[in-house]
Amino acid sequence: MRTCTVLSIALAFSFLSVCTANTERALAQLNPSGESNDDEVAAHFRAGQEAMRVGQTERAIREYREVLRLEPNFAEARVNLGLAFFVSGQYQQACTELEKARQGKPDLLAANLFLGIAYLKLGFPAKASPPLGEVLRQDPGNQEALRTLAASYMDRDNYRDATKVYLKLFSTTADPVEGQYALGQNYFAMAKQLSIEISKKFQGTLWEERLAGDLLAERQKWVDAAAQYRRALTLDGKVSGLHADLGDVLVRQGKLDDAEAEYRAELHRDAKSEEALLGLAAADLGHGAATLALEKVTKIWEVFPPFLGRQTDFPLAKFEAQKLAELARDLASVPDSPAREFLLASVYRAAGQNELATQQWSMFLPRLRAWNATQKVGSRAEQGDAACAAHRYAECAQLIQAQKMRSPEQNILLGRALLALGDEQAAAAAFAEALNGGQANAQSSYWLMRSYERLAQECFKQMVELAPDSWRVHQTQGEYYQLRLDYNKAIEEFQTALRAHPDSAELHEQLGNAFWLNKNEAAGETEIEKALQLDPTRSNSLYLLGCMYFGKRDIPKSIDYFNGALRFDPSLLRARAGLGRAYMRVGNPVRAVPELEKAAPMDYYGDLHYLLSMAYRQLGNTELAAKALAVSQELRKMSAAHQEASVAAAEEELADQ
Repeated sequence: MRTCTVLSIALAFSFLSVCTANTERALAQLNPSGESNDDEVAAHFRAGQEAMRVGQTERAIREYREVLRLEPNFAEARVNLGLAFFVSGQYQQACTELEKARQGKPDLLAANLFLGIAYLKLGFPAKASPPLGEVLRQDPGNQEALRTLAASYMDRDNYRDATKVYLKLFSTTADPVEGQYALGQNYFAMAKQLSIEISKKFQGTLWEERLAGDLLAERQKWVDAAAQYRRALTLDGKVSGLHADLGDVLVRQGKLDDAEAEYRAELHRDAKSEEALLGLAAADLGHGAATLALEKVTKIWEVFPPFLGRQTDFPLAKFEAQKLAELARDLASVPDSPAREFLLASVYRAAGQNELATQQWSMFLPRLRAWNATQKVGSRAEQGDAACAAHRYAECAQLIQAQKMRSPEQNILLGRALLALGDEQAAAAAFAEALNGGQANAQSSYWLMRSYERLAQECFKQMVELAPDSWRVHQTQGEYYQLRLDYNKAIEEFQTALRAHPDSAELHEQLGNAFWLNKNEAAGETEIEKALQLDPTRSNSLYLLGCMYFGKRDIPKSIDYFNGALRFDPSLLRARAGLGRAYMRVGNPVRAVPELEKAAPMDYYGDLHYLLSMAYRQLGNTELAAKALAVSQELRKMSAAHQEASVAAAEEELADQ
């Protein structure tokens, strides 16, 4: 199960309370004559409810079983038994009881909701959909059902329907800040899942190498990113945008001549590439050639002006104050134009002269709006791909959308056009359709991931505009810094968020993880324990404590925590990997093997398969040991190639200094 759904025990208790309120009426319906042991049934029912209230789930299970022994058709007791199993993490037993309850009363909301959630936790997303559909038939705005249904679609790689459900969930959220945060997190979760799938399914391909370069660039590891982009180019040098990506990271390193060569290679493939033209403009600015930069930006304005409206971080490189002053002076002396306003705004912004930058930008934007207002989609008799090649994106999109049947390649072309037009939502739908088509999966997965990233960023932007100093904004900023390995800033942001929302188990977990990653194990452990005090069912907190105890060589405790994590989330592969390692550390290959086998799909470096080969060998299965070792060696070879490329790039960087 790949889901960000966190179900609190309080939700289960709320349904248990409803069942309690209806107990007497239900008993009367079961035994209208009154000739039965109603009092005994009610006593056991209330005892089960009280046991649940004080957290004694095993006693509650015994009491509800006694109720059902006396009254086998008592559906409410069957639901409560299922909920008790659910709360205790016994999801298979929960499914059994809830299915029985639904046989008698198919429309029981609690039975359907928790049955859907339990099926998802057990890794059966297709089975989760029907009961969740029944919940939403009765209660279309049920947020837990919507979250779980979306997660079930994600588990089946159905991003199109997952996105639709997440948007429905957003529309039912009353608090706009919470709504934007949740939607952004859901977009980010889908982007993360796609990233993992690309790395896992398409290892060694152009798209996996390009993605690795993107991720390194986001972390400002320019040398490593350049190495990855070069590796991608050796696989296919004709893919749109790849030379420009490499040029961008070279500009960041100050290698302007090398960057220009890459931008020109991009323009050789596509003479109207906005990315390459803007990259050359950045290189021109670096050389102090303001008029040459103006020529490049003017060409972009002639091709597709809206591209410039989204370039708020231009220029990419950092320039000295004197050079920026000279560039501003040179640009101020040329005739007024949209290109001049764009460049002056960018130069002033880079120099920290925000008032002047805003003034120029406020002059540029009306020109951009005027251009947009004059655009009409033509009726030229040509195919959509020709319009796209000419960078007439609106016409391109309209022509492709008019086709009754679209191939995955056409959907990718449509998505790229919609991204250029700034319609990320429609672009994501097109890429998801391409992915559902079963072809070009690597490319469609890559662009779908990029669309979700942009949508997540837009949600964060909206959240900041709504409440710039809210705890959710600080939490999101903490997540941003942690992704970029800036743990000190991440810790500061999580602590600020916690001061405003001290009872958040999620925040304590995030802060604890940041402390741990920052080598402050004691503080990390304290925060994770606080998270579990607030919510004992948090599987990720249990997993993190397992890792911490494993690092302290307290293997028995780590095993307890890894098992605890898997109790509440059986599909948490990293917990299975940790459990397999722990069992091998205590010399128990019999228990290690099933855990390592289940965790094997997440193995990137080959270490899990190596442990698996050792376990097989210790159990006397030499054939399986040899196969696992061969897989380990292949994975190590591929990961080593990535590392060697990074080392070579770093050595080249040192040689150039």
